[in-house]
Amino acid sequence: MNNFEEWLKAAEEQTNVGSVAGYPKPLGDKKKKKIYDGRTREGRKFVERIMARRKAAESAKQEVKEATTAFKALSNGDIAPLLNALKKNISVELKDPKNASLIVTMQTTDNGIEVKYKKGPNSKKETEKSSMAAIKAAKKFLKAKELSYREL
Repeated sequence: MNNFEEWLKAAEEQTNVGSVAGYPKPLGDKKKKKIYDGRTREGRKFVERIMARRKAAESAKQEVKEATTAFKALSNGDIAPLLNALKKNISVELKDPKNASLIVTMQTTDNGIEVKYKKGPNSKKETEKSSMAAIKAAKKFLKAKELSYREL
């Protein structure tokens, strides 16, 4: 309230016999939100921060889009592309399209096929003797009906 009379009137209304007990209402004005003017130095810095955040979010979104489009879907459990790539000594990466944190990488070595399981920051390696055994182990780890792959 701006003056003493209004404050006194509000206090009397709250203390009358017929008044209902309740929470006291604040008498002061609400704080106004600071508005940035783009012509001032502070305003320009604020706009730069917003634009930098926007650009970073856009680039992160683009990276995710590129990463997901690089993978090709395996239709109906068809593993022929995986077998062909492993026979040609091309490394293959498998993932579940619905869960991007689980990734399996298969690479041909002299001892067999090296299978790397990656779940978030944790990873584990195994060596399988045949490509079929490696693919079965990868499917078991991913626990998915649909798989996506890419050649590295």
